[in-house]
Amino acid sequence: MYPQRKRFLAPNERPPRIARIVALCGALLVLGPAALGAAQDTSVLLDARVAPARGRIEAAVSAARGEGLPQSWLLDKVREGIAKHVAADRIAAAVDGLLGRMRVANTLTRFMPHQPAQARRDAVLRAIVDALAAGAPAGELGEIVRVAARGDSANAAQNIVRSMGTVAELGERGFAGAAAAQATKIAFEREGVAGLSALVQEARRLSRIDPSTRDGLLRDAARSIGTDRAEQNRFERRIDRRGPPHDDSFGHGRGRGLRGRSKAR
Repeated sequence: MYPQRKRFLAPNERPPRIARIVALCGALLVLGPAALGAAQDTSVLLDARVAPARGRIEAAVSAARGEGLPQSWLLDKVREGIAKHVAADRIAAAVDGLLGRMRVANTLTRFMPHQPAQARRDAVLRAIVDALAAGAPAGELGEIVRVAARGDSANAAQNIVRSMGTVAELGERGFAGAAAAQATKIAFEREGVAGLSALVQEARRLSRIDPSTRDGLLRDAARSIGTDRAEQNRFERRIDRRGPPHDDSFGHGRGRGLRGRSKAR
């Protein structure tokens, strides 16, 4: 008896596992040989939920890899979008936006007089990306990089990360990106890392101020850091006069409940 002839399966008959392997090989061809070591990470590109925008996303990931930028950040953005049930085209748009911020951040790191090791450089890059996401202008952030890295090469990367983290936090608290960056630069110039902590404390007090005026007050707060106590008291009285005593609609957290306190007066 002759051995039974093997029957080759048509593409549409292949088990899902085989089809997945074939698709993975296709993705690796798109991403290039350098992606072989990260095959498990790029498997998110095979998810059917990103299929309508897969080519666009793969192009962004490939571009990041070619430019020496962390492609894992883009893949994490894809995973986040999938977890939140975001449409594929919106995921692709978010990936493109992140890649754009990464490119800008990469340009700003060149203002550092000494380039740090890869791990520290990635930390600086990530911090700048977050500050850009908070709406801070690239030009203002470039000034922060120059100031934070000046004269302290040993702690330059850490100073930049702390400064950019301050900008991002101020943005999350509702301050305009430009004002956040300008105030951060002023605070660091006056008192270094301690000035950044003082600025964040002042920002918490300013959260109940009318948004139309608090950006200016944030810059004034930065200028008051490190001054004598009399000057700080004058600035604090300005904040107290501007606070809305009968309105709890501004700010969040500590700004709530103002109406109840005013009634108790």
